Amino acid sequence: MQSEDAVSASPLEGTGGSAPGTSRLKGFKGIVQTIALAGVVFLLITTSFQNFQVEGISMTPNMQDGQFIIVNKAAYRRIDLSGWGDWVPFLDRNGDGSFTPFGSPKRGEVVVFSLDRQPGRNFIKRIIGLPGETIEIRRGEIIINGEPVTERYLPLLDNRNIAPLVIPEDHYFVMGDARVTSQDSRAFGPVRRDEIVGKAWVSYYPFGEFGVVDSNTPEFSEQ
Repeated sequence: MQSEDAVSASPLEGTGGSAPGTSRLKGFKGIVQTIALAGVVFLLITTSFQNFQVEGISMTPNMQDGQFIIVNKAAYRRIDLSGWGDWVPFLDRNGDGSFTPFGSPKRGEVVVFSLDRQPGRNFIKRIIGLPGETIEIRRGEIIINGEPVTERYLPLLDNRNIAPLVIPEDHYFVMGDARVTSQDSRAFGPVRRDEIVGKAWVSYYPFGEFGVVDSNTPEFSEQ
């Protein structure tokens, strides 16, 4: 007697095989899916990371001339919500109509950037001043919003002075670690956020310098 929950067996059930055409189709689909996945991964990697070689001594002693680094171009990526802010208001953290999944540039981080007025060149410096802050330099000492800053990661400062400057919105004041020789925001002014290529992430050559690039954060001096 056949039970009521029985189902009709497929013609090939119990044979341990499958139709030749079906097998070839599955194999072709698998190859296409693998190629598509590899393409997506490649696209994500090439659009999010890029290798650079440090040229010059403006970041010594913390980075050397000829050093190779990987820059994370997705670190400060900003996505324009274009009207979607009303639907997903929790994404618009700053109320500016954009979404920054990994946050904004922070003080002490080393960044690679290009300047519109100097096309074709990339620069590497450390973020010192943030948007909206007032920065001043007295005989090499940095003062932010009236508070002196200590930079323990630097062995030598210069004696230049910079009059108080309010950093515009979406701009960052950047400086090289080799203050005596570095041409930076003291010369060309604050850098716009959209001029920043990305965050210096990993050093991979020379092998003795292999590792994550340190973010040496300037400390506010205790009063």
